Amino acid sequence: MLTAFVLLLSAAVLLYLLFLAWPRCSLRCHALAPGARAAPLAGTACLKEGFASRKVPEQLDTIVIGSGAAGLTAAALLAKRGQRVLVLEQHDVAGGCTHTFEERGFEFDVGLHYVGDILGVLLNAVTSGVIEWAPTGRLVDEVYFGDDVVPILSPKAAFLAELRRRFPSEGAALHSYSWRVLLAHVWLGAHLGLKVLPAALAAPLLRALGGMQTTQTALERLTGSPKLRHVLSYIWGTYGVPPSRSPFAFHLLAARIVPTVLKAGGAVLVRAPVTSLVCDEAGAVRGVVVRGRLALRAAHASFSSLTRATTTFCHLVPPPQRHRLAPLLASIRDAPPVSPPASTETQVEPSLAFLYLFLGLSADGGGGAGGSGGSGGGLPRHNIWKFGGWDHERGSELPPRLDDVAADHPLLLFLSSPSAKDPAWEQRHPGKQVVLALAPTRFEYWAEWRDGRIHKRGEAYDRLKRALTERMTEEVLRLLPQLRGRVEYCDLGTPLSSNFYLGTRHGEAYGLAHTPARFAQPWLTPRTPLPGLYLAGQDVATDGVTGGVISGFMAAGAVDKTVFVAEAATLLAAGVTALAT
Repeated sequence: MLTAFVLLLSAAVLLYLLFLAWPRCSLRCHALAPGARAAPLAGTACLKEGFASRKVPEQLDTIVIGSGAAGLTAAALLAKRGQRVLVLEQHDVAGGCTHTFEERGFEFDVGLHYVGDILGVLLNAVTSGVIEWAPTGRLVDEVYFGDDVVPILSPKAAFLAELRRRFPSEGAALHSYSWRVLLAHVWLGAHLGLKVLPAALAAPLLRALGGMQTTQTALERLTGSPKLRHVLSYIWGTYGVPPSRSPFAFHLLAARIVPTVLKAGGAVLVRAPVTSLVCDEAGAVRGVVVRGRLALRAAHASFSSLTRATTTFCHLVPPPQRHRLAPLLASIRDAPPVSPPASTETQVEPSLAFLYLFLGLSADGGGGAGGSGGSGGGLPRHNIWKFGGWDHERGSELPPRLDDVAADHPLLLFLSSPSAKDPAWEQRHPGKQVVLALAPTRFEYWAEWRDGRIHKRGEAYDRLKRALTERMTEEVLRLLPQLRGRVEYCDLGTPLSSNFYLGTRHGEAYGLAHTPARFAQPWLTPRTPLPGLYLAGQDVATDGVTGGVISGFMAAGAVDKTVFVAEAATLLAAGVTALAT
């Protein structure tokens, strides 16, 4: 009863604020027409500005660790409120998982595979120009369950109509599913909204809101059809937790954001690894240590650490201050995820890791941006999921040890083609196309090389990479046979690559594992027990770029409450968009 009251109260406040702010709301992001040119960037040099002490602005208000979606969003929002913000990035290019890289003339992205109107609404509030998105068409995903293929269609009505055609006896279940998803979105929105309140107020309301049920539990209550349950939960790979452990509620950007920070007198500097926080005797965070030797301080003592919770609390907080975090640290398992999972109601662990296969292809003259269904010689604009069969639990199992990793590694695949989705691709990269394939892996398979240097981990490591590259490439070619004879470049990223380029510790793709237990942790909020230290990123909100951007809004509002007032219309528009799509 109390949970229903909290949800109704949240909905009433949302509707009232929406009524006040509606004239300013923009619910849709701009779509880029096929063949059209995107709005020009001021330049990308701002993403590669190397760290030097002379480049650090004076009288800093806020320091942000990490330049991913969360860090840059929070930095831009605070800059718009007049703060002078310094963003420090350990890699040699800003952007985190939103950045792109080039190899032998092929351009690859690393982490932006799904977007929606909500992301466009939020980013238009923090970028130096309107973000333009290219629609992928009616077919969003194509899912292989062994030899069976299920299309995932857009909009939602088309998706449900296709499922009613395939499962004619499940009409009532599918009708109920739509409402349950809506309620799950409301629950998640209320959960995230309560996190920005002071702890004394948020804690009892979060308890009243109640915990999450797993996707498997929700779907078993919905329908008795195992195949329908597997179709409705196929997307579990985007947050890395199979249905039995995942919460049912889940069901070039940097170059546009950085100028907002620079315009306010701030800076975004790369090759600037933060090795420790600077705390006073009372435990308040006053600054950071860069490269183990140079201490930087925020003049007004508001400090944002927009990095992973495990990294922040277990490694950046100085040892003399960790006693202040004892209950929190006891909740974190700072080690690779184990099987069976270690996550309980009181402890969380890192999410799974991935193999990343990057393929550069010659265009065949007839593909270009590809067709929505992938017919002919072109690449598909939709994504492809390849499961071994109709069982997500067994299909997601990765043994703790394999006698022969190269030969026995299971390959559950996700395929995407950034070149096929980009209407302006041919203008930038004529005659070239790219494909990205992902497969879950375990950090333990790669742990023996964790202390080696990038590109110098030895012949055994390189041999294993070559073998898995060949296996994954062959799987891609079986799904897309029109690509045979066109592969000109291939490379494989491992969990160790993620550690080096993205600053992870165990190759974890989604921060802490997205289980109901993770959402029950009272300390995963923008405010931390240490004054002056704030947290953002996937661990505070949800996984992915959208979750990172949402957490950036949450953290910026925790640092400066006027952010919520200034961006009220944007946040309300995003909330309505999430419920409407």
